[in-house]
Amino acid sequence: MPASIQILPDIDNIELCTRISLVNQKVKHSKLLKKAKHFTPAKLAEKKDGSYKSKASKIGETPNDIKNYTKDKKRYCDKINTEINLLLSKSALEFGYLDIDDDLVIQVIDKILQESFLSFVLSRDYVLFRLKNNSLPLHMKYSIIAVGSKLFENHVFFNNHLYMCGTVYADKAFEILSNDLGHPCIDKIFSALILVGHYEAVSSLTRTLFLTDLSIKYAYLLKMNIMDASKYNVSKSNDDWISLEYKRRVWWFLYLKCVAFGITFGSTNKISLKDVAVNLPSKDYLYHNYVTDPSLKFNKDNLPHNIDDNEIEKSDRFYLLVKAYITLGISSDFLNSTRIKLSNLPDNYHLKKSHVKERILKFEDFLRSHNSYLELDQNTSLPKKSSSELFISNRYLICYVVSIMTRLATIFVNMLDIVPYSLDPKQLHRSKVAKSICIDKAIEIMTLIKWSMSSFKLVLDNITVFYAANICGVILTNPLKIPDHPKAQKIRESFKYVFVLFKKHETCLTFLYELESSVRVSDQIFQKSIDANKNFLKLFPELKISQITKQDTNLWFVKPTSSALAYLCCSVSINSPIYKYIFIQNWFKNEVIKTRSPEYSMPNPVHKFTCSERIAFLDLSSNLKSNLSEANDLYKNSNLTIKTPYPPVNYLDMTYSLPKNQILASASQSYSYPRNLKENSHNYYSSSNSQFSSLKNSFSNTSQFTIQHNLQYDPYKNLQ
Repeated sequence: MPASIQILPDIDNIELCTRISLVNQKVKHSKLLKKAKHFTPAKLAEKKDGSYKSKASKIGETPNDIKNYTKDKKRYCDKINTEINLLLSKSALEFGYLDIDDDLVIQVIDKILQESFLSFVLSRDYVLFRLKNNSLPLHMKYSIIAVGSKLFENHVFFNNHLYMCGTVYADKAFEILSNDLGHPCIDKIFSALILVGHYEAVSSLTRTLFLTDLSIKYAYLLKMNIMDASKYNVSKSNDDWISLEYKRRVWWFLYLKCVAFGITFGSTNKISLKDVAVNLPSKDYLYHNYVTDPSLKFNKDNLPHNIDDNEIEKSDRFYLLVKAYITLGISSDFLNSTRIKLSNLPDNYHLKKSHVKERILKFEDFLRSHNSYLELDQNTSLPKKSSSELFISNRYLICYVVSIMTRLATIFVNMLDIVPYSLDPKQLHRSKVAKSICIDKAIEIMTLIKWSMSSFKLVLDNITVFYAANICGVILTNPLKIPDHPKAQKIRESFKYVFVLFKKHETCLTFLYELESSVRVSDQIFQKSIDANKNFLKLFPELKISQITKQDTNLWFVKPTSSALAYLCCSVSINSPIYKYIFIQNWFKNEVIKTRSPEYSMPNPVHKFTCSERIAFLDLSSNLKSNLSEANDLYKNSNLTIKTPYPPVNYLDMTYSLPKNQILASASQSYSYPRNLKENSHNYYSSSNSQFSSLKNSFSNTSQFTIQHNLQYDPYKNLQ
């Protein structure tokens, strides 16, 4: 102690410490007095045992005052301790503290049950039972915390980069799974599917693909796809049914992820419903409360069985979600499996499309009947009255998501008709109808999403909602250029909100940057096509059939796939598949021109001549295919005359068949050629008609011959 500071000799050190303690207590008491409602000021001294006694009874203190003060102090200390523990827990979750206890796992599960779709698969009673028995694997704990840590509010360190929260737990769970690939089990499938959601949020494509494929392989190795194929598979107790229901829900959770995966990457579902014999999930209340609710006693006759739409309860929300994703998966598979064969659609294409549409309409009717107790608007699926009880219980949350999935399925089944792959009048009329349907459904989806943002927290682990918004943005890009559309104002508002939604949640999901970029790229390509097609539109008057308004004069740009991210890597190349139908100048290089109806073809030129059918149908333009049989089909089917400024081409040796004894020079038939053929014909042919007649006689007894590149004939010579 410094020499300048000395304790007075007449004051004991113990007494001095006591006085300092009293001063500190007065400072603390003054803060508590401001919060106390019924408290009489009194000077209190703290004993060594923690109790309080009066220093001066003349102030008027009473035992009740001391009691109230004690309670208030305890309440204040408990509040401080709770806030500190919560802060430490959040910090531990954000930084990825691996030495976690079961209490923290339970807190995360409680948060998941409130704000995540994982609540349909996780049962709190089932998890608590396994925690007590130490049967919950470590990778499952880490995967649950990896996703649940994102759901807490007011993050300290990763508030603006929420997607990073839980990365340490996810990487640790991934390490455990990848180091033990030879022992498949249901818990590993569940952990892998949870990690898929995390790695999708951080745009880790390789791990997303690996975990999805691993889950599918494990599921088929365990024969989960046929778990209910046998009628003798009967549960004998609640525990048996809970274990089987957990397995069943994990399977359908895998199916949901596969549907979302197919939509994301524009591929068909890796799980075929033809190979599935699994009952739909049921009895949500029993699954979540079979321990906490004592009224749920075991009764063998009352155990759930394979139920249908008429037997489900109001609480069976996972049943509705699975049914919606089954419908969405069928619709997306129809779209993604057809996009590669637009030029050769199967005979039953329209029959399949009608079947998918009928299935969607049937499911919509079922939803209206099942959700009648919610008093929803029949057109928008929004509640007529904003009931606080409705939103507290989150009963409407599943209806909101299911409504979006159903409308997205309707868009998928109609998107293909918007693509200008055919000039047939019937197909152009289908395109007109599909445009109107997709506009209406896109506006309805964005209205649902916008309304939900002001009512309850958006479910971030259901990534399909954001992909639905992305598809709506791509669809609405086209009618933005139609000023006379009756819903022009709603179209602009919905399109604008797509970017508002992505901007709001970019801190949670990094792939939203890619979705936003895909909408902007689609708009740029559409604008580019408008400039390139303006000189060609007048050549195709039949396109007016597909116009929904008078000012809808441009071709719509919609990719024939469920993924707006498809072909972005090659969009800068002129040979990109996305340019195949949007640019009219490319129609002459593919099958689009063959689909043109004869009534809309150009008038025949005035020049007519007589020659062989095979010679007449030679392809004289370099921008068409050089195969003779395809050239014949082109002219026969379309009856179209193509004017080309390209220089003539010297054809190489090519063989083709002619019927035996066919007359090569037929004077009774006339064939159409381009108007500029006369100027270019001398470069192709120069031999006389007599020379050609001698050639005819030399091949009169053969069925095969070869046209040499020096074989020349002037069809205009006789016209001069």
